Formats: sequence, structure tokens, C-alpha cells
Amino acid sequence: MRNSIRQRGRNRVHRKLRRAPALVMVAALALTAGLAPQAGGEAPASKWQAAIDVRWGPGAPTERKLELFDQFWKTIDERFAAFQGIDVDWAALRDRYRPEIAAGVSRGRFAGIMSHLALALRDSHTTAVDRVVAPAASDPKPGDPVFFIRGRFTSNFGACATAQDDGSALIYDVAPGHPLGLRRGDRILGYDGRPWPELYRELLAAELPLRGSWGSSPSSFEHSLVQSAAAKGSRLSD
Repeated sequence: MRNSIRQRGRNRVHRKLRRAPALVMVAALALTAGLAPQAGGEAPASKWQAAIDVRWGPGAPTERKLELFDQFWKTIDERFAAFQGIDVDWAALRDRYRPEIAAGVSRGRFAGIMSHLALALRDSHTTAVDRVVAPAASDPKPGDPVFFIRGRFTSNFGACATAQDDGSALIYDVAPGHPLGLRRGDRILGYDGRPWPELYRELLAAELPLRGSWGSSPSSFEHSLVQSAAAKGSRLSD
């Protein structure tokens, strides 16, 4: 996705930014009823799945993947201290994902399953990350189907954004000569003519591998989702 819609803070005129070689797309994810994984032990049907499967190959043997999955699920089931504060059916997630893993999944798909399993807990200090698929200290390569939630703490995107009540992302600081033409006061509304909330729901439903951090309350989750519209993290190609 290479075009961005922006809105000037003063005149509120919608404009498209000029094309750039690649646009960083990141998203935070919230597990809600409308965005729950599909039943049947299969990966979500999306245009990203082929890239997820091919990019990192088969990964560890199925037996090892099941061992890791079971260890993580059991540890959380026995020791996680905040189930009372979230709406999640932990057993249902095991029943949904384990048969799919047992049937055989790629390294990328397994990373997506594990990171989404962790995300369901709504605790950014409880994660399950494949450091090869979603590196913490470097940006993904262009086209890598990975979501860095909010982006990394240090990045070269060159702009800072904060969420607004209307769902836009306000640019409050930007490096001179930004390649996307961003300036202070711009509001990022979406990409390629589509509203950002519509896009992040579509992208999170694809269950890409995740990396990053997010808040625990509904409002902080929403802030992360909107803020992600202008954060450095993952490069996605159509």
C-alpha cells in the first residue's frame, strides 16, 4: 500500500500523499467477537497466508511446535493472574489452534498462532515471539508479513503520531523533508482511499505474526490501533 490519505489540521482538506517505494504498515490487535479466529482448525483465508507460509519455510517439526504450544498454554492456564479482567475462553483457543498445528503449519503461521494466543490475554508483558520471524532489534524486510504493534521504540519512520477521538492519527512531530510529505498537524485517515480502522480490522483478521507492545484497557488498545497507522514496524506489499 503506497498511498496515504491525510487531513490538514487547519483546513481539514483530504489529500493523497505522493507515492513512495514502500509504506510502513503496523497494527495493534484486539481480540473481539467480530474478529475471532474462524472455527475448523484452519488458518484465516487471506491474501497474506501464502506469503506467511513461504517467507520462513516449514520451521520446527510438528512435534516440537505442539510441545511449545502446550507448554505455553498450560503455563498460562496455571499461572496467569489476570483472567478475571479479560473476556477470553482460554480452553476454546486451545481447541481452535491445536488441531491446526497438529495437521502441520509453517513457521510463519505458527508464529502467528502463538502471538495471537498471547494477544488474547491483553497483557503486553506476556508474549510468545519467534525472534527470527519478528525481530525485536531490526525492521522486517520489505514485503515481510509481520505486524509490529506501534512499531519499535527506535525507528527511522521519521514521524510521531497520537490517536485522536475521531479515529485519525495526528502527526505531532516529523523529520524535515519526510518522504511521504508529512508535516505537523497532518492527520492520517487511511491508505489507498480506505479508512484506517477498516484496514486494520482486515489485516488483524489475517493473523499475521506480531511484535511490539499494547495496552491492557479497551481505550489503550484503541489508541495503539490508531497510533499504528504511522509507526515504523512492518512493510507490507499488496
